[in-house]
Amino acid sequence: MRVSADLSLAREHHAALVEKVRTHLRSSPQIDVQALKALTGLSRKFVVPFLEHLDRLGITRRQGEVRVAGPKLHGT
Repeated sequence: MRVSADLSLAREHHAALVEKVRTHLRSSPQIDVQALKALTGLSRKFVVPFLEHLDRLGITRRQGEVRVAGPKLHGT
């Protein structure tokens, strides 16, 4: 799955990361770079483009420095 011009993920890894974000947002109203780093163990270099990717997909929506659930949080 193409995440950004410089980042692609295997479909199964993409799906697992998306599910981690969805699970987090079901129990917490927001997620930020630090929270996603803690959830995944990934560095900021990968977390920031991934969050931007989730914004484009509608899974999250950026509000300042955090992301909240987007219209497709529960979608496919």
